[in-house]
Amino acid sequence: MRAISITGASSFIGQHLINILTRYDDISINAMVSDSANFSLCSNNKISFCRANLLDYNTLKNFVVEGCTVINLAYLRNCDREANIKAMENLIGICERTKIKRFVHCSTAVVAGRVDSDIISETTICNPVNSYEETKLQLEEMLLFRASGKFESVILRPTAVFGSGGLNLIKLINELRSANIIKNYMKSCLYNTRKMNLVYVANVVSAIHYLADAKSDVDKQVFIISDDEYDENNYGYIEKHLMNKLGYAIYPIPKAPLHSFILETILKIAGRTNVNTKQIYSCQKLIEHGYKKSISFLDGLDEFIAWYKNSLEAKYHRSTSGVTN
Repeated sequence: MRAISITGASSFIGQHLINILTRYDDISINAMVSDSANFSLCSNNKISFCRANLLDYNTLKNFVVEGCTVINLAYLRNCDREANIKAMENLIGICERTKIKRFVHCSTAVVAGRVDSDIISETTICNPVNSYEETKLQLEEMLLFRASGKFESVILRPTAVFGSGGLNLIKLINELRSANIIKNYMKSCLYNTRKMNLVYVANVVSAIHYLADAKSDVDKQVFIISDDEYDENNYGYIEKHLMNKLGYAIYPIPKAPLHSFILETILKIAGRTNVNTKQIYSCQKLIEHGYKKSISFLDGLDEFIAWYKNSLEAKYHRSTSGVTN
């Protein structure tokens, strides 16, 4: 029986990951949740729950066992950089003490920051421009340094993750549902071919599982997971697809796409990191290592839309029956 310990188990990615891992008979899971976590997974005899606090080393003693694989999905969004560094120090410390086998750290592709290249890979020199990106990069560097010679470490950098239960694309859908068709039309003309850099959650989860289980060398490696190889992963296509599938009114006149320079200038003024409307993140390294995606971007997009429709229907039935959350 392989032991896997997961931080951030009740997160968006965490719940999708555990849903997959519980299908395997040879895996036991120790899932870390906070006292306040609303853990919605059904009970399963393969899962043990560890109520722990990454900022309190003493609470982590029952989280890992010798030879296990740790999957770190946690990030303390409501805390400062020092707290996140302390959390990583505590987690690495307990992993050193317990002599784990491998540490899979889920970071983010945006640690690359603002770079000139249209294609970002693992060899791109990072240029983080805000505190979040700087902190995420520092956590990566800390892990690779501290783990060296003690246990295997591997980093996964997903792009913008979307899927059932996630928030990415929900804002766009809400805007399309609104009656402000003129505002939506102008935004569509402005954003049109801008890359969205989305990745479906099932591909992120399967990449994590692959790296946790990989027999070939992944130690000290960094991998990007994205769906950017799909030309359809851009604002214009996704907007039109959502409008068609959800039955929203199409714009009465053809779009008048604006030059990308205008949007890039606006993004710079707004202080955004990624101002390059053509920029993509390549996951070719992970593919060449042997990983195979579990689903195409377009099928993932349709799965997300189906989930959204079902969620709306469920919400409607609850409201009409007088049931509240």
